[in-house]
Amino acid sequence: MFKKLRIILIAPALLLILTVSAFASEFTDVPDSHWAKAEISDFSLKGIIGGDGNGTFAPNEVVTREQFAKMFTLTFNMPFRGNNQQSFNDVSVDRWSYKYIEACKAVLNSYPDSSGAESSFKPQDYATREDIAVSLVKILGFSENDAADSDTAVKKFSDNKSISQSLLPYICIATENALIKGYANGTFAPQKGVTRAEAVVLLYRAKQAQINTIIATVGGVEISLEEFSNAVKQSFDYFKSMDFDMSEMLFDKVDGDKTASDILKDEAMRSFTLFAALDKVANDNNIILTDEDEKIIADKRIKDIDSSGGYSEFLNNLRFTGVSEGYYNYVNRYSMLYTKINESLFKIGKPLAPSEESVISSILNDYVRVKHILIQATEENTNEKLKIAQDVLERVKAGENFDSLIDEFNEDPGMDTETNGYVFTEGKMAKEFEDASFALEENQTSEIVKTNYGFHIINRLELTKEFIEENIEQYSEEFCQSALQEKLQETEQDIEVIYTERFSRLNLAPILGVKG
Repeated sequence: MFKKLRIILIAPALLLILTVSAFASEFTDVPDSHWAKAEISDFSLKGIIGGDGNGTFAPNEVVTREQFAKMFTLTFNMPFRGNNQQSFNDVSVDRWSYKYIEACKAVLNSYPDSSGAESSFKPQDYATREDIAVSLVKILGFSENDAADSDTAVKKFSDNKSISQSLLPYICIATENALIKGYANGTFAPQKGVTRAEAVVLLYRAKQAQINTIIATVGGVEISLEEFSNAVKQSFDYFKSMDFDMSEMLFDKVDGDKTASDILKDEAMRSFTLFAALDKVANDNNIILTDEDEKIIADKRIKDIDSSGGYSEFLNNLRFTGVSEGYYNYVNRYSMLYTKINESLFKIGKPLAPSEESVISSILNDYVRVKHILIQATEENTNEKLKIAQDVLERVKAGENFDSLIDEFNEDPGMDTETNGYVFTEGKMAKEFEDASFALEENQTSEIVKTNYGFHIINRLELTKEFIEENIEQYSEEFCQSALQEKLQETEQDIEVIYTERFSRLNLAPILGVKG
């Protein structure tokens, strides 16, 4: 049911490291001696927090739930999948915090209304210590039964009876993993509000735990929970783009004994085995990224920042697709390496490329070359467009030049670049178009062919050895890419993957920003 995904994320390359001094805001009320100075400066640099416009941060001000939602969303790159529908009765779509609350609604507690449905968020209430502890536990992939000692909170804190009973397991996990601590007097103060400075430090601490938690080793390279979280969000969005939304079925079996969550984990990990295979192929063939390659990557990053409107906006654009800057850099290094391997080894004439003779033979035996005139049509204008197509066909049959009629009537923009026509094999085009093309003799023109795009008039052209040789770089690309993919798949078979015990227990729902 599920084919192995071959995903190379070709995205703008990002490797230039920007210094804190270039972007960090210094707040007048957060002096160097402030206990949270380092964390506040780090979050300011990354655009996670800002001041009040007057150069102050107000570190001792208690943070509200909606303010914390924004901090949380930006810290953990929670993807925004909102569709302008109101999830909470007290958070309208035009509220400033709507997108942040939507992005992290799977990890922050909601409240029941009179009917018992969880429909209130209480955005202006203070974020409590127990609320925040639960969110930190969930984003690290813990489930409520992951506490080493389920009585930790009960034993440790003298005010344990003040902790919401349903949240006790999360408080145990949070304290066991030092995500949040109690007070010197032996209390936890679960309902106490958290200051802005405290919120920053708690989020920073959890982020470091995400970065430092190793969930697998691939080809000798450790994979952190942060890297994996990014990869699994990309796999989730890939499936969704293919009209397979896993939001409501993470724990359902969808492929034999595998749940949707298992499938997502597998596909996310395959991106890391692919990266390891790229490294091995590069190392085996003495391919490295040169200073010139690094400069191309760095220059592209600068352009991306400029086009985003600045570094903070650049980071925000990444965050709301669920991707961290570090992972974006990581992926794009491999995109560049993929390009380098392709150009060095798999272009026609290079060591691992298919031979020119085999490419020519395959194309002559299995491909057709056609030009066509497309008259686009919808249900509303089908009759009108069919009449136009019929008129064009009559002019073709009367002997008018086909290329001239393409210039006059064609509505397929692809024909503007494919001036030699489309060269393709079976399984590449709309079935009706493909069947009609293969049924034609060379230099023969079809009747009107209907597809979802509209009405086509197809002219099959000669496909000769000389023509292919003249355009060998263009038409060999598909064969060369297949050879590269086969090499990578072959190499992946030898990549050792070692999973930690933590991997199997990861709860993906909060990481993906969906209800579990």
